[in-house]
Amino acid sequence: MSEEKWKEFAGKIDISLLDPRMTAEDVREFCTKALDYHFASVVVPTAFLEVAKGVLQDRMKLGSAISFPMGYSSTEVKVFETKDAIAKGADEIDFVMNIGAVRSGDVDTARRDMGAVVEAAQGRVTKVILETSLLTREEKILAAKIAVEAGVDFVKTCTGRGVYGATVEDIKLLVEAVEGKAQVKASQGIFRLKDALALLEAGATRLGTNAGFALVDEMLGRDRDPKLSFSYFRF
Repeated sequence: MSEEKWKEFAGKIDISLLDPRMTAEDVREFCTKALDYHFASVVVPTAFLEVAKGVLQDRMKLGSAISFPMGYSSTEVKVFETKDAIAKGADEIDFVMNIGAVRSGDVDTARRDMGAVVEAAQGRVTKVILETSLLTREEKILAAKIAVEAGVDFVKTCTGRGVYGATVEDIKLLVEAVEGKAQVKASQGIFRLKDALALLEAGATRLGTNAGFALVDEMLGRDRDPKLSFSYFRF
């Protein structure tokens, strides 16, 4: 396995640490190890952004999850959270859309909600989480098209708290729906290399997972470190 190949793969992974049991020391250890793996970014809750930034500095992108995991904060709260995350060092913003607005067919509310976060992000990368397992096929398409209209950079499948995670079928559907005007991030349930590669082949350009260490280790043929496996940081 060439260094170029595994680093290219790792560079498509946003590795997340969103376990409510975690400590500041867990965050420091996680971020320190992440630097050795060359991921696209590390995603942590806003409360731990400054801890993570102290380790990563500017050597790796840092993201945070807004209105996580339900998405039903008011738009004003999402805007405040986004600005607060940026002030604390976030380079990228993952946020949960107003799921109820989309399911109600309230396009204007959903669009305003997404657009307000995009504006608050001040040019930083934004990724809207659709929570695809809660949507019908038509709602997934509608949500993706609203996201494009709102100027979001990525549409993302799941929070990790949904009924099921990213599927090849959903990725293909979202890729078609955004018509090249946004990228697609696959997240939740990505624990095996073959699944990660299948999602990328389907059109995802970013993967969201807390199993990033294990995926890269699998690609390199290394034994998994139990302390860095997805189960260690999963609840």
